Amino acid sequence: MAEPGAMTLESARRTGHVPASALRMVVGPFELGDNGEGAKSAPIRMKARTAQPVQHWFWGRVVHDMAGMRLHKDRLPVDYVHDPTEVIGYLNHFRADTDGLEVSGALVPYKDNDRASEIIHKARAGVPYEASIYFGGDGIKVEEVAQGQVAQVNGFQFAGPGIIIREWPLRGVAVCPYGADMNTRSELAQGESVHVTFTNLVAQATAGKETEMSESKPAEAAPVAPAVDAKKTELAAEAPKPGAVDAAHAPAAPPVESDAVELSDGRVECKKFLDAFGPKGG
Repeated sequence: MAEPGAMTLESARRTGHVPASALRMVVGPFELGDNGEGAKSAPIRMKARTAQPVQHWFWGRVVHDMAGMRLHKDRLPVDYVHDPTEVIGYLNHFRADTDGLEVSGALVPYKDNDRASEIIHKARAGVPYEASIYFGGDGIKVEEVAQGQVAQVNGFQFAGPGIIIREWPLRGVAVCPYGADMNTRSELAQGESVHVTFTNLVAQATAGKETEMSESKPAEAAPVAPAVDAKKTELAAEAPKPGAVDAAHAPAAPPVESDAVELSDGRVECKKFLDAFGPKGG
């Protein structure tokens, strides 16, 4: 559990600031060369950063985009365990590609018992040192890849969840005696912070879709139906269904005679005679 006041990745998303110690990463081997008998300096070469993801105490699963590495000067200092008071050499060659970041330069002792002399002596005797980059500074851009999403980086597909450091300045490289990260949680609460810009694939996809919609042609209007004669529509609605009889327009039925029909006097007498004697009598 983080200590009170400690920065976490969640708080970094909200504030845009990360602890400076989160910008240090021990990731590669340290190789010492030889300038010959009696030489004071010793050439060094380090695989300062692989192109593959690593697990980091602050970022979690993280990979650096090699295409986004920047140098703010032609030479960078080499120090011991990221201690600016123990500068032990310099770097003057840098190569960042899909294989990772390789740097080279030299360790420069200034007296027989300084830190550079110690590392040269111990490395030649077989002590395994490692390289750790420091990419602190403004202009860092971080892309978050969520679970189920995939992003392209360093020539391969990076499946989330994880972090891609898209743009980053290489400020220096340290020589460290341990492969594990040496920062403790207590440093998080009191260390300085660095501004970082966070983005994520979901937001980018949404923004891209909105841009695509705004730049696309307006949708064609639906075709307008031809005007309809209201009177014809009314007549069609009133037309009887096949086989149906419209009572209002049906032909009148022939009249039916009944006893209730009123007749003239002569006809009444004739009817009575017929009723009494039948057709023959008539």
